Amino acid sequence: MKSTLIILALFFSMSGYAQSVLYKESAKRHKNIYANILGADLMVGVHYDMRFTPGRQDGPGFSAGIGGGVATIFLTSTTVLMIPIEFNYVVGTRSNSLVIGVGITHMNYNSETILLPDSKISDSSSSPLLSVSYRHQPKRNGFFFQTGLQFTSFDEDLPSPIPLSIGFVYGFK
Repeated sequence: MKSTLIILALFFSMSGYAQSVLYKESAKRHKNIYANILGADLMVGVHYDMRFTPGRQDGPGFSAGIGGGVATIFLTSTTVLMIPIEFNYVVGTRSNSLVIGVGITHMNYNSETILLPDSKISDSSSSPLLSVSYRHQPKRNGFFFQTGLQFTSFDEDLPSPIPLSIGFVYGFK
């Protein structure tokens, strides 16, 4: 009888410990850091993505980043800085997910002809952003990829981003 009570006491204390460990692990929010090519970044960018619901890889969240590029074409030097911010929703609880997002992209654009010092053109604009992506991610921490379409529309005088985006991602809790 005494040994049965000791075994029951150990069982209940271990199950409580296991539940507290599982709760602490599931209480963390899933986060991603990724490098993006093309899309809302024009050329390349770095983004941070996080789910709002602790312990879930799906559901509502947000993404914010910074990107752009520098190019010299026909003696014209151009610098573009892009800042996309979006609220998104991940559908799918397994490795394959659909990501749908809406947000805004801000662009700073500077262009100057190298031989003409007074030819500098600067402009700034913001535009709505709509994105639809496929995400293949592991159930836990690790590397994965994301590809999709990101639509944004700026003034006709500014460069338009190519809608296809490819991201190389590291996910963690």
